[in-house]
Amino acid sequence: MSIIYGVNTEERFTPKDVRDAIILCFTQAHKKALDDTLKDSASDMTMAEFEELKKINILQMIHNYFEEIDGDYENPTKESLIAICDKLAE
Repeated sequence: MSIIYGVNTEERFTPKDVRDAIILCFTQAHKKALDDTLKDSASDMTMAEFEELKKINILQMIHNYFEEIDGDYENPTKESLIAICDKLAE
């Protein structure tokens, strides 16, 4: 079994699975930058709350990118996912 960012590549997967994998990958790849950027906002938070703040921050950014490309976060397409990856690479 081959699982990449929560997606089993040996089974059928949906565009939503790919979207969620992109979010997880981006979050993990930018962990240090997120920690550094958001730490001042999180001085009174528990570690769990801080992790949730980082997740919300990334989700909001992804939602905004879907809006910018006229995509649908809830119903992503191959084309919108490619456009999101392009935006994240900027």
